[in-house]
Amino acid sequence: MIMKDEHIWTKLLFLIILAFVRIITIREKRIKNFFISHGYNRKLVDISLFGEAHYIWKRESDGKVVDDLDIKNWSLRRIKKEYE
Repeated sequence: MIMKDEHIWTKLLFLIILAFVRIITIREKRIKNFFISHGYNRKLVDISLFGEAHYIWKRESDGKVVDDLDIKNWSLRRIKKEYE
């Protein structure tokens, strides 16, 4: 009985992690689509030791620059309000 319960918890944990990764991916895609639709281009600035990429968004028409690190914990609503 214990083995069966452990197997269920393993599956549940896997599904939670999968859902979390999917939510992050969808959020990043929506932010990317927002900036592209407003004339920004994404440029790679740096890659950390752990493989995490650091990007900036730059709009050529007025030279406005947005750093990914500055908006990392912002909601999409706040990003739209600040950069639209």
